[in-house]
Amino acid sequence: MTMMMIRTQTMRQRRISYFHLTVVLLIVLGVSLIGMNLIDRIVDQISKPADIEVALPSHDAEKVSEDAAVENLIPDSYEIPPSAKEILPPAVLEFFGEEAPITDDVFTLPEIRSVSGQAIIDAPKVLVLNYHKIDHTFNSLAVAPEIFEEQIIYLKNHGYQSISIDELYDGLIGETVLPDKSVLITFDDGYSDNYYNAYPILKVYGMKATVFVVPGFTSTVPGYVTWDQLREMEQNGIKIESHTMTHQKLESLTDDEIIKELTESKNALENQLGHPVEDLAYPTGTYNLHIASLAKQVGYRSAFTVKYGNSDVGSNIYALERVPIFQTENTMRDFRSRIEYRPIFEEFGWSKP
Repeated sequence: MTMMMIRTQTMRQRRISYFHLTVVLLIVLGVSLIGMNLIDRIVDQISKPADIEVALPSHDAEKVSEDAAVENLIPDSYEIPPSAKEILPPAVLEFFGEEAPITDDVFTLPEIRSVSGQAIIDAPKVLVLNYHKIDHTFNSLAVAPEIFEEQIIYLKNHGYQSISIDELYDGLIGETVLPDKSVLITFDDGYSDNYYNAYPILKVYGMKATVFVVPGFTSTVPGYVTWDQLREMEQNGIKIESHTMTHQKLESLTDDEIIKELTESKNALENQLGHPVEDLAYPTGTYNLHIASLAKQVGYRSAFTVKYGNSDVGSNIYALERVPIFQTENTMRDFRSRIEYRPIFEEFGWSKP
């Protein structure tokens, strides 16, 4: 009897020890993650350059090279690590005196009809390609014109149907039914090589496309398209949409600054091109639901990220996925791989943002 009592007491002590050990481990993990987040913020503040107001060069500044113009842009970010506040539960954050992040339901997004899981599975998976430069620049964002043409031929030979950004939107909200192998070709930034190199190839093969341009650079910074070039492209199946006014990282701006970037770009494009501008590509690909709500407030109907994946009826209309195309050691092989393996990511647990 005495032995049973001793054994029971020992088991209780072990249980308590395991519980205490679990609590200690959770606290250590929480402190470590918060500490890492604080260190990242300190390093970011130290390395972050001071805000400088840059005057864009005028038309006569021909001495500025195209490479110099490219350096005006912040490199696109394709992987955004989560912060400690995004990982830890609110109770843990409150225990350490941290405020929990604002929940997504604070912001209102477009009222799109509800879609069942089976409808998402059955719906076409749209391939939205994301390019930047089409030239021979030694830059990961540049694809050589001959490789770009080979990629277009690949799409044609494999049965992909070229669609416009308007057709994509109508398909995503259920107004039309998209072809099973739809492809939307997009370009970010509006480099002049989009006109000189990409546009002729697209025209030869009858492919539609969308160029997200920065009006603050258009007809102003050497190396970027002009308004006349954009007008010509729009007459031949290339739609022009917004990439903000000066390509600043929106997450680093105040609400007033974000609204100014979005509004001025929209107004400039509409005044120059004579049609509503309703679609946006986030500069550097970074966004959050608050920025998305501001884009909706300004009058945009959709927005694109650089998150890898399909766009379909289950996508967030303000966080549409694309497949970024880079220059690599074997650009064509990697192009095929990114397209062919794209559905696998979603089949094995890839989640929509």
